[in-house]
Amino acid sequence: MIYLQPATVATPPGTRVLVVRDCGQSPCITETRSEPWALGHGQMVVALKGKSGGYSLDRVFLLPK
Repeated sequence: MIYLQPATVATPPGTRVLVVRDCGQSPCITETRSEPWALGHGQMVVALKGKSGGYSLDRVFLLPK
């Protein structure tokens, strides 16, 4: 079994990631297109290629190189 490391505030743009999408849809492989940032209430999010808005770092996992 493979365990993926969660994305962190140090995850740079261009990093390949697996994201668990909204509403329990199947996971998606993409890349980060921004550095993570904090929303007003402290939730950390990151912009992803091909997706609008920010995705919670709780749902973004780093893919091995």
